[in-house]
Amino acid sequence: MTPDLENAIRYTDQTAGGKVSVLILAHNERNDLAVCLASIVSQTYSNHEIIVVDAGSTDGTATFVQREYPQVKLLVSAENLGYRRGNRLGFKAATGKYVLVLNADTEVAPDCLAHLVAVGEEDSKVGLVAPKILMFDDRERINEVGNTLHYSGMCNSRGMGEPASNYVQPETLAAVSGACFIVRRDLLERLGGFAEVFDLLDTGYHSCAEEYDLAWRAQMAGYHIRFAPQALVYHKYRAKPMTGPNFCTLEFGRWMVVLRNFETRTLFWLAPVLLFVETGMWAYAIAKGGDWLRAKWKVAVWLARNVSTLRKMRRRVQTLRAVRDGVILRRMSPTIDVVYVVSRRRWARWLQAVIDRVFGAYYNLLLRLVK
Repeated sequence: MTPDLENAIRYTDQTAGGKVSVLILAHNERNDLAVCLASIVSQTYSNHEIIVVDAGSTDGTATFVQREYPQVKLLVSAENLGYRRGNRLGFKAATGKYVLVLNADTEVAPDCLAHLVAVGEEDSKVGLVAPKILMFDDRERINEVGNTLHYSGMCNSRGMGEPASNYVQPETLAAVSGACFIVRRDLLERLGGFAEVFDLLDTGYHSCAEEYDLAWRAQMAGYHIRFAPQALVYHKYRAKPMTGPNFCTLEFGRWMVVLRNFETRTLFWLAPVLLFVETGMWAYAIAKGGDWLRAKWKVAVWLARNVSTLRKMRRRVQTLRAVRDGVILRRMSPTIDVVYVVSRRRWARWLQAVIDRVFGAYYNLLLRLVK
């Protein structure tokens, strides 16, 4: 760490770092929230407010927060709004220079906010900052250190399962993890927060690529996504099985970010890859059958029926553009982790090698074609 950054962390509480609005969405997570809130009020960076959105909890979450943490801004919804809509409600109440989006099932290291703000203050064009997220029950293992974003629109957890001693240098990323990231509030307002486009199709699941779409649009507007390796968060990560609704969510999110965010010329050069991925996704849906096939069909029908809507979305999003696709592509990943699709079957390693070679070669070609 540079001396300047050390000084920024040491003095940022009393100087120009600015207030942080810590936003926590909770749905029946009273026990998790107790640990999370205790870690927030113990931060060395005390210039913050805490906002809790209680989304339809029935476990006494609201009563607990009111009794134990009366300083918290509590917003109560009668229904479970899900990740995207619940956080949007919290965004409206935020008053800080920065907004920290944080899962309730986390614990934050005492100096985490100080490190995140210090990295944000290094450059006014740092739009979002990602912490190092470790496993809550195995703090020597990484949960996520930001996310990777593939040029086909897929997103993977970066560093999952690796030793906590890895990823010790600040880096520029392509995407953040929705479990925890910090964003400039003025940028958040300029971008309109999590895009409402993801609400247009009921996929059956509450989260649909909104965090890496936000990161992508921030980069289009000329901002950087930075990784703060000394900002530590501990996450009670629970792997979610792939279901029909989850698959529907992933597919809808993939198409939305690609069709809205890339320039037209990039979409032209991407056509072979998108066709290849689409063929693979249909094959996967057919092999799984039932819910997966219906999910894939649901997304395809929506896309076919909403061409004019997509055109309007594209025009609106492209008005943000201050940076060409070539810059953003260089931050993206050339490969896809197929473990998320085929689990750990014996032939997964062979398939991964083929995927890496094919996508890696096309990625290098794409970088020459798209400047």
